[in-house]
Amino acid sequence: MLGLLIDAFVPHGPVVLGLDDTIELRCGKRIMAKGIYRDPVSSSDSPFVKASGLRWMS
Repeated sequence: MLGLLIDAFVPHGPVVLGLDDTIELRCGKRIMAKGIYRDPVSSSDSPFVKASGLRWMS
């Protein structure tokens, strides 16, 4: 489907896509898709900071 849309609206030239993965900090027992991820904002090379929450891809 993405290929058809690109052919219809942008037949020539490059298509630039941007991706962002954001961790929404959530806590609680009733959140089903919650996971533990590396927090890229708080982490650096030496300290590894984990964040519990939902990871959204946009």
